[in-house]
Amino acid sequence: MFNKINFKSKNAVFLVGLIVVITIGFWLTLRYSNLFKEQEGTAMFSQEEQVELLAKIAEHIIIFSEKEPLIIKIDNAQQLINSQAFFAGSQDGDILFVYQDKALIYRPQEDVLVNVGPVYINNEEQQKQSQNE
Repeated sequence: MFNKINFKSKNAVFLVGLIVVITIGFWLTLRYSNLFKEQEGTAMFSQEEQVELLAKIAEHIIIFSEKEPLIIKIDNAQQLINSQAFFAGSQDGDILFVYQDKALIYRPQEDVLVNVGPVYINNEEQQKQSQNE
């Protein structure tokens, strides 16, 4: 009798764990798909283009990060300028690089960095996650 109960409770724990993992996976998928939907109209770059762009900014600044940045072409500069002072001076066609600790705006037409600044995390959960990494 105890073996049957043990087996059933192990199955129940496994099933609950599986449901939790699936739920978290679903939530993360929705969260990150919404992140990219918010950036509609932005051009995403191929791996080859990203390598070229990273090489270009490496000529202007040393980046101490092994992680790949989020790279986005700015298509709505005026809206961004109105929402955050960091984007002042940016133009449509500039490229935004977002690392975990800093962001850069690069203008490929002139081969210059328009702005560089720190990235602040407002969410306590994200701060704890970055400390664990």
